[in-house]
Amino acid sequence: MSDNWNWKVALITGGAGGLGRYLAEYLVKMGKVGPFFVSYPQLRANNGAHDLAFEPTQKVIIAGRTESNLKQTASEVPGLEYIVVDVGKVDNLAEFVKTATTRFPDIDCVISKLPYAANPNKLLTLSSTSAGIQKPISFPTTPVTQSLLSADEEIDTNIRGTVHLITHFLPHLLSKPSSAVFTVSSGLAFIPIHPVPVYCATKAFIHSYTQTLRLQLKNTSVRVVEIAPPLVESDLHRDHSNPDNNKKTNNSFALSAEEFIRDVDRDMNAGLDVVAPGFTRGRVDKEDEIFKADFDKFNGRQH
Repeated sequence: MSDNWNWKVALITGGAGGLGRYLAEYLVKMGKVGPFFVSYPQLRANNGAHDLAFEPTQKVIIAGRTESNLKQTASEVPGLEYIVVDVGKVDNLAEFVKTATTRFPDIDCVISKLPYAANPNKLLTLSSTSAGIQKPISFPTTPVTQSLLSADEEIDTNIRGTVHLITHFLPHLLSKPSSAVFTVSSGLAFIPIHPVPVYCATKAFIHSYTQTLRLQLKNTSVRVVEIAPPLVESDLHRDHSNPDNNKKTNNSFALSAEEFIRDVDRDMNAGLDVVAPGFTRGRVDKEDEIFKADFDKFNGRQH
């Protein structure tokens, strides 16, 4: 972990389980959250200083819609606190942001994934939204009502929830001397697969939205970073006929939690705008190779 990582209070949406929990545990262990902290064994060799004891100077808060899950995770990971929120219910997000920043006025990290600070002397403010939800939909065979309910749920959480949450948090983030917004797309934003058509489309939206948001905020204190996870062992596939089809035992391309965190740590320390663990790195690099020059050219024009 780089010494450039500097934050006070991290809020992680979707932090009770899956990738969000992996990152919550990572922040707790990499940060000065409890009376002591210990690094991941896989990273310890590169940063033995994380075996030292510290007084708590940082805080990690997880947020999600199921209080029982939040409470259980907080009990299992010492140093965590939690707030209940359903990101898919966008009408509640303005009040949620107000409540969160009132209860924790030092929030400088609103995440479902991971932060990075380029300047160790400045406080980092982070905002990110969770990996979202994934619903298998077969439009030719799934009943119309069920297809639309699933599609609407994915769109509300993955797209509308992300945009509303970031928009409501932006005034807070812009008030900080150094800040960052973290979105969460997917390797499927670059190459979609047919069993989850709406999920892939929502992640393509997040990828495009993040690129343009980064340009809009380039002259502000808010840095914009995209996390594009590949297939990672988690509960994201809980609605699939085989909910374990993203486990290594069923899919050799899947990353373990440790492998995912290792690659996130690598890209964060490199200061990349797109954090791309596993095979997603190749997709991101290929897109840059083919389209980056045109993207920069078109967006350099006055509109």
